[in-house]
Amino acid sequence: MRTFRAGGSLLLLALFPVLVVGLIAGLAWVVYFAFTSSHGFAGAKLLFVVVPFAYAVVVALRQVLSARPEPAVGHEITRSEHPRLWAAADGAASGVGTGPADRLVVVPDVNAAVTQAAGRRELLLGLPLLATLTTGELRSVLAHEFGHFGAGHTRLTALTWRAHALMHEVAQRTEGAMGWVMRGYAKLAGRLTAASSRDQEWEADAYAARLTDPATAASALRRVVDADLGMSVYLQSHFALTGPAARRAPIAQGLIKTMSARSVLIDSAATDVLNSDSTGDWSDTHPPIRARIAAFEAMPAGTAVAPADGDSPAYELLDGGIAAFDPIELQLTGDSDPVASWDEVVDIAGRAISTGRTNAYLDETGLRARARTIGEVIALAPHIETRAAFGPLVPSDVPAMQRDEVAGQQVTDFVTSSIAATLTASGLARFVVDWSELWDLVHIDGREIRLRDRVAAVVTDPAKIDELTAYVRELGLDLDTPLPLTTPQPTSGAVSGG
Repeated sequence: MRTFRAGGSLLLLALFPVLVVGLIAGLAWVVYFAFTSSHGFAGAKLLFVVVPFAYAVVVALRQVLSARPEPAVGHEITRSEHPRLWAAADGAASGVGTGPADRLVVVPDVNAAVTQAAGRRELLLGLPLLATLTTGELRSVLAHEFGHFGAGHTRLTALTWRAHALMHEVAQRTEGAMGWVMRGYAKLAGRLTAASSRDQEWEADAYAARLTDPATAASALRRVVDADLGMSVYLQSHFALTGPAARRAPIAQGLIKTMSARSVLIDSAATDVLNSDSTGDWSDTHPPIRARIAAFEAMPAGTAVAPADGDSPAYELLDGGIAAFDPIELQLTGDSDPVASWDEVVDIAGRAISTGRTNAYLDETGLRARARTIGEVIALAPHIETRAAFGPLVPSDVPAMQRDEVAGQQVTDFVTSSIAATLTASGLARFVVDWSELWDLVHIDGREIRLRDRVAAVVTDPAKIDELTAYVRELGLDLDTPLPLTTPQPTSGAVSGG
C-alpha cells in the first residue's frame, strides 16, 4: 500500500505536464476546427478559455523555473562552536547508515526537520526542543530525522518540488472550468502526496526506535506535545512582557521555567490532545501523534544501550549549556533591545502596564480632573457615578443584566492599577516574576501585596473603604501622593496587584 501511494503520487506529478499540454493542444485543435468549419463564434468563445489558461501555464512555468530551494533561515551551529551537538547528529547519521548533515540550523519552531538545498543536507532543530528535551529524547528525534535521509525521502522531495510548485501555481492562476479541473487534479495529487508523507514518517519512526529504543522515542513525542503547549502558554504570558519592558530576556530559560511552574496545566492539556479521537485530516503530512506513540508502546523493548547522559537536558550538548542560547536567540529574534533578567523584565513591564492602564482609564472615562491623587482614586471606587463613567467601556456584546457588574470589574481594575502604579513609582513596591501566574506585587519589606480583593470589596460595599485606605497607609503610601501620569504604555493582560 505504501509503495502504491508513493508511486501514485509520483505518477500524478509526472502526468501533470502531459495533462496540461494535452488540454492546450486539444482545445487549440478544437478552436482551429471551429474556425475552419464555419463555427467561428464557438471558436471565439473557446479562445477565451484557451488563451487565459495557456497564459497562466506560461507565467507559472516561468516562476517555478526561476525559483530555487533556499537554504534554511535560522542560527547556524558550527562544528567548532558546539562539537557535542554535532557529535550527537553524526552519531544518529551513522546509526541509520547515512551521511552527515552539511548544516545544522536552529529555528524558532517547536519542530525538527531535514531538507536539501543546493545539494546540501540541512538539519533543522527547534530552539524549544533543544530547551526542553532530554539528550536521549533528542537523539531519538535526530534518528528520526536522519531516517528521512537514509530512506531517500529528501531526495524524492528535491526531485518533485518543482512539479508540486507548478501544479499549485497553475491551479491558483486558472479560472472557470479549467480552474476547477486543475484544482481537482491538485487536490487528488495532494491526497496521495500527504498519504505518502505519512508513510515516510512511519519509516522514520522505525529508525528512531531501532537507534534509541521505543520507550525513549515515545517519550520524545510526548515531550514535543508538551513543548508545543508550553510555548503557546509562554508566548501569551511572560514572553509578551518583553514588548512593554523594551528588554530582551532569555527565551529558553523562560520556556523552561514556564513548563516547570505550569506542568499540571500543560500535562492536562497534553493528555487531552493525546486522548483525542481524531484520526487526522487527509491533508495531514504526519500521522496523529497518539497513533505514533501507541505504535512505539506496542514494540518490544529495544536493545540499544542508553547513553550515560540520556536523562540530562539536551541543551547540555551545547558548549556553555543554557547560556549558549543567548547568541542563538539574538539572531532568531533580531531583537536589539537591551538584555535583562526576567526579574527586571517583569518589574519594568509591570510598571509600564499598570501606569499605562491607569492613564488609559483616566482618558477614556474623563475622570482625570477628579483623580489626581491615589486618595481621590480610592474615593471614586464605590460611587455609582464612577460605574456610569466606565459604562461606555463595557463591550457591546455584554448582556444588559451584566453590564453593571462588568463596569464594576473595570473600576476594580482601574483602582488596582492606580495603586500598583503609585506604589512602584514611589519606590515602595516592585513587580516580581511568578512563573505559575504572571507576577506578584511585593513590598520593599518582602511581603506580598494583595490589592484586587480589597478593591473589589470597596467597589461593591462602600463601608469597606476605610479598610482599604488603612491598608494603603500601612504600605507607606500617602493618600495625597499624585498618580504617575506618564504617557500611556501598551498594555498586556490584567494587572494583578493581588
